[in-house]
Amino acid sequence: MIKAFAWPHTVFENAQFHIDDVRFGGIELAVSESAKALVVDCGSLQNRSEGEITLNVSIQTAIKQVRDYTIPTENISKIKTGLRLLCKETKFRKFYPANKDGMVSAVVPLNRLRGVATLDVLFLATEQVVTNDDLQLSQGSVIGLAAKPIILALDEDWTGVTIPVDWLAFDQNELPPQGFVHVEFSGGSQIPKVWLNTRFRAHIETTFLRTGDNSPVALAGAALRELFWLQIWEKVLVWSIRNENTQEENWPATRIAGMWRKRFSEHEWQLPNVDNLEADDLDVLSMRIQHCILTGQNLSRVHGILRFQPEAKGGS
Repeated sequence: MIKAFAWPHTVFENAQFHIDDVRFGGIELAVSESAKALVVDCGSLQNRSEGEITLNVSIQTAIKQVRDYTIPTENISKIKTGLRLLCKETKFRKFYPANKDGMVSAVVPLNRLRGVATLDVLFLATEQVVTNDDLQLSQGSVIGLAAKPIILALDEDWTGVTIPVDWLAFDQNELPPQGFVHVEFSGGSQIPKVWLNTRFRAHIETTFLRTGDNSPVALAGAALRELFWLQIWEKVLVWSIRNENTQEENWPATRIAGMWRKRFSEHEWQLPNVDNLEADDLDVLSMRIQHCILTGQNLSRVHGILRFQPEAKGGS
């Protein structure tokens, strides 16, 4: 073990555990492993507001192993282990203790979660203790943890930066009834959502979603989508810069800002300070976004529509 630089005292940093299963009622939720976390796909629960997610986890590292590494005592009761859940968006925090065999059953109420929630395997001091390096720790201090947390990904696509788009009745949701696009923003841990006004769905959906050919409708749809995404990215990029968190590299805001920072750096540009944006700054930002997503190049295809129009006849 190597002493964690983030801690002022020695910490056992490689506690081993296994997720036995994760369920929502009778639904088994899939678990995948990324470079930094074990991710539970809870996307199927987005439209549910009640119920419980149950995680059964086996903590394989023994309390004695952590105690011997950190605390010079034979009193095993001075350490407990379990899962700590934290949802930063709702401020919900709870510790689920393991039994004597290291088994934890964490029952998490869905209505207390939003965005993403993190579960960490922890070993805690149950009373004031002195460590092997002669530091005094208070009750509840962390003295052991697993290298990777468990992530419950509820309101976002954890695998990439994908912004969902759907239809919404604006007049029934206190939005201007003649508006067409609404971008819904929450905290930095939640992916933005884009809503289109259902009032215009019958008139525009066929064109807006048409792809795969060179018909006038398909070319018009491509042009509409290009202008649509430019408008969305102008809003989302500013939001992501304002809400990114260097301590939360997996938050959507952090990932989106990082993606655009990389794109801008390829042209030796820097992301702006969004707290002091002036009109000219917004124009520069818009032009740079246009450049990165090739707006002009893609819109130039609209010229193909003209080939389908009859030439004007006559004239003076």
